[in-house]
Amino acid sequence: MKRDAWRRVLWGVELNDKDDIRPILLGSGWHENCLLSNYDGEPPRALLFCTRKLAREWCAARMERPKDFDWRFRAVKVIETLRYAR
Repeated sequence: MKRDAWRRVLWGVELNDKDDIRPILLGSGWHENCLLSNYDGEPPRALLFCTRKLAREWCAARMERPKDFDWRFRAVKVIETLRYAR
């Protein structure tokens, strides 16, 4: 059995719209202070938090905004895993 080179448990934010079939994991573009790209070819990043509490606070702040859409935000567990390629 191969060992993971990197494995972290983090928290992301899932967006669910009543009209959509599947919820999506939000990316860093949803963060107010985010630069969309720091370098050419940078892959999109998930909006991640170190604790569930911080993710839930972020969700609660978004739900307090005017409800122009029927969006629901919730904190979800995300496991980040990196492995060595051979």
